[in-house]
Amino acid sequence: MPHFLNRVGAAGRAEATERFLFETLEKRAYLAGTRYYPSPETFLFFVSRLAADFPVRYQGLLPMLRSHVGGRLGRSASPLELAFRIAAANRLGLPTEPEKARLRALQQENGAWPADVFFRYGRSGHVFGSEAVTTALALHALADRAERTAPAFSFATAVRPHAS
Repeated sequence: MPHFLNRVGAAGRAEATERFLFETLEKRAYLAGTRYYPSPETFLFFVSRLAADFPVRYQGLLPMLRSHVGGRLGRSASPLELAFRIAAANRLGLPTEPEKARLRALQQENGAWPADVFFRYGRSGHVFGSEAVTTALALHALADRAERTAPAFSFATAVRPHAS
């Protein structure tokens, strides 16, 4: 939600969520996963995306985020977790070549990466993920840096008023 609200110029409406993100990062509460995302890498990926896309607003978060993501480099991980970690590290300007080599080695013969749990539906225990999601994120993580840092879709410039 904070990413969307920042995109549309309503960042002030995300202050409670921003406090939650800062506190979760400071206390390392994400290490056991979150209610909806069982992997710490998923949380770090989404927060790194927010901080990298809005560096002026989140400049205070960047050093702590670099430290947390950097501290996870080299840890064992599933292909999806590894892809999230690489993508977060890429956004933060951290070195990722050893991680990329590990991710490439996990690619299946058919060119895809195996399915993994991406999302958990609250406390129900139902989980969601697929080979397609893992493969898409792996390709994103392995993409050239220039492609990854291209400006994202802008809601403000994409919506055109009706002609009367």
